[in-house]
Amino acid sequence: ISTDYLEGLTSRTFWVFGYRIAFVAVMTGVALTAPGKWRGKAMGILGAMAALATVIGAPFGTTIGKTFGWQGGLRAFAIMALIGAIPVMLFYRQKNLEMRSPKSSNGSKTPGIFSAFKIPVVWSIPFLGLANAAGFAATFFVPSVVVSQFKLSADTASTIISASYGLAIFV
Repeated sequence: ISTDYLEGLTSRTFWVFGYRIAFVAVMTGVALTAPGKWRGKAMGILGAMAALATVIGAPFGTTIGKTFGWQGGLRAFAIMALIGAIPVMLFYRQKNLEMRSPKSSNGSKTPGIFSAFKIPVVWSIPFLGLANAAGFAATFFVPSVVVSQFKLSADTASTIISASYGLAIFV
């Protein structure tokens, strides 16, 4: 869709930036809402599901794009998002709006849930993730090389991306 390489690269960089920040926001949401004993498991499941969505999403998105066109594909994903919101609206009930810090055995307050955000390294993690050169190359350059250099289809490119992410899940 881009008129030149720089526009495409800039658009993709902007998209990756938004995606990475959104992922950090979702992880923070899990940290704030999941019970302490389930927090790590919830974050692990979320990460695994995001990777699985990438594996399934590339060929699925290509098929939807070919079948319905890019505008129809956006509508299809919007409909899927609304369908996914229905169980959340029906079954999610927030019981406790107040976040409390547990007390230690000697009565002093333990570090709160936001204490991690006082560490500068925590703030640098999302920005380091933005430099995800391997992921950027896999999702931006692999499809163009597969199509332009090897004269293969977008389906083949999405299968290559999915296979690499699928292998990475197990590795």
